[in-house]
Amino acid sequence: MNASLVLISGETRKVYPLTNMSTTIGRAPNNTIQLASTHVSRHHAVIEMGKNACEIVDLDSTNGTFVNGRKIDRHTTNVLANGAILRIGEYELRFETEDVQADAGRRTTIHELSFDTIQPTVVKTPTAGAIPGPILLEVPPAGIPVEQPSLDDEEEDVEAIEEEEPADDSAQPRP
Repeated sequence: MNASLVLISGETRKVYPLTNMSTTIGRAPNNTIQLASTHVSRHHAVIEMGKNACEIVDLDSTNGTFVNGRKIDRHTTNVLANGAILRIGEYELRFETEDVQADAGRRTTIHELSFDTIQPTVVKTPTAGAIPGPILLEVPPAGIPVEQPSLDDEEEDVEAIEEEEPADDSAQPRP
């Protein structure tokens, strides 16, 4: 896997190719990537390159390592995805794989989108004048044909509701 870190904070854009199986990041000069700041620990983090993925591990740094705004810790697996933003001290670096670097100058225009739609089945409350309760929508799994209600069925439902007579309130005492 070919990958790199791109420094995106500050005035200078710098690319750090991740060519070693293990890339150390920190303030000390013996790190693979040296970030000169008092907010960066001497040995702050390490990126481990695998065949199909890269992981970052915080080396118990004082100020922490953040991936996409979330603080990571040493004891969890932190796989880096294309475009992940690392924050180490005041530095922000973007993780890029070969695919992202190759597509950086390309623009894709989508001319047409098409979606298969599923028509929901609506279960209606047949009581006229009642306060409507929840409406149940049944959505069948993909690939199951959906019976389309005809306009005649809807008209019959409306006629049946209109034919119902309202309840007789005259038997109730009035306050």
